[in-house]
Amino acid sequence: MQYLIIFLLSLIISLISVPFVKRFGEKFNLVDRKDSRKIDKELKVRVGGIGIFIGFFVSLLIFHFGNINKFELLYSENLKPILLGAFFIFMLGVIDDIKSISPWPRLFAEVLISIYIWSVGVRIDSFSIKIFPEITDIEFPIIISLLLTVIWITGLINAINWFDGLDGLAGGMACIYLFFIFIFAFINKNYLVCVSSSALLGSNLGFLKFNKKPAELIMGDGGSYLNGFLLSVLGLISIEKISSEQNIIAILMLFLIPLIDMTYVIYMRMKFKKSPFFPDRSHLHQRLLNKGYSEDFTLKYIYFLALLSGLFSLVILNQL
Repeated sequence: MQYLIIFLLSLIISLISVPFVKRFGEKFNLVDRKDSRKIDKELKVRVGGIGIFIGFFVSLLIFHFGNINKFELLYSENLKPILLGAFFIFMLGVIDDIKSISPWPRLFAEVLISIYIWSVGVRIDSFSIKIFPEITDIEFPIIISLLLTVIWITGLINAINWFDGLDGLAGGMACIYLFFIFIFAFINKNYLVCVSSSALLGSNLGFLKFNKKPAELIMGDGGSYLNGFLLSVLGLISIEKISSEQNIIAILMLFLIPLIDMTYVIYMRMKFKKSPFFPDRSHLHQRLLNKGYSEDFTLKYIYFLALLSGLFSLVILNQL
């Protein structure tokens, strides 16, 4: 019941706050930049992620101070550093929306935040596949654990950000992934992830009402960075078994589509001796549109792939 309460709370707060964010963006001309790669040439408010942030954080505050279920949520030693990291990554995205930070300093900041998250214990430190006894309970050295965790968090932040190129795409995919993360956490009896994923799911759904085609605003880097960061961190925690084994294959399968897309795009850019951050039209949704498929078909097709990967990840989680 408490999960439904915080979901509805964040949904309502997001529905109320996003129109104010839109007016704020219009007043201060915080609109999307002109770009030949854009599918929709109309300039839209690009700080819609502020509405997602407000829905998520305010609902957690109300949930905490309302003392729902007698659980002091924000006093949890596990959640506080995650929320701090989420706040800083969100601010990095908002600053980028307003001022446009160059790629390498932005990546450096993402790495620092990822290292902080690793330092507080949210990390990839083991690998286990129960159906293959010979590769059960493999413990990674500290430097490998750090490297894998940083790549995971920064990778997913940028993978989700790169999918924010079609009305309703990044927000819809975030909702699909959060639904499966909630199921993973519920299976593993992880209360913190269940509450946090419910809050983020509600705030994204509220935002989607204004982001579906024709979108009134986009989430921008603030929203996509926040989603990517929390998806990566909550995803890792959600698959942690009571025995502390981590089923990395399951969570990789969940995010298979954005991870493959990011890997392909980086490979193609480097193949042609371009920067990995060089903007082009090589992302999955752009390639589908270039082939003549409609925006509606492209959106539904990628949603379907995300749902399919989520279902496969559930199967894998129950087998490992």
